[in-house]
Amino acid sequence: MVFQFYYNYLTDNSISSRLFLTYTWRNSPLKKKFVVQLTASEREELNVYVSKGENKVSKIKHAHILLKADENGPGWTDKQIADAFSCHYQTVYNVRRRFVGKGLSGALDRVPRKTPPCPRKFDGEAEARL
Repeated sequence: MVFQFYYNYLTDNSISSRLFLTYTWRNSPLKKKFVVQLTASEREELNVYVSKGENKVSKIKHAHILLKADENGPGWTDKQIADAFSCHYQTVYNVRRRFVGKGLSGALDRVPRKTPPCPRKFDGEAEARL
């Protein structure tokens, strides 16, 4: 089905065919690439994590996202989750991807920066003299 639309797009470059292709591609009922399936212990850990309220807001929001995205639980769509928790659907996608790739702790923690936002003004030797 998607191939047929793509073929039509290649043969007819009108704006309407491009818009139709984009609409059908985004709204197509394709399976999700990263499926969240929480175990009972993971679900319990996330519920405790959310209910305590002692953690960072971003971690609590990611825990809520995982709870709602669970296929064994509510199984909400990315759009429903993004609307419910006032975040972008890309955030939901990224949390799903990190959960599948790195597990529960990887999904809750932020991705560390590879480089600092600004270069260091002092090297080790100048810092020792200071």
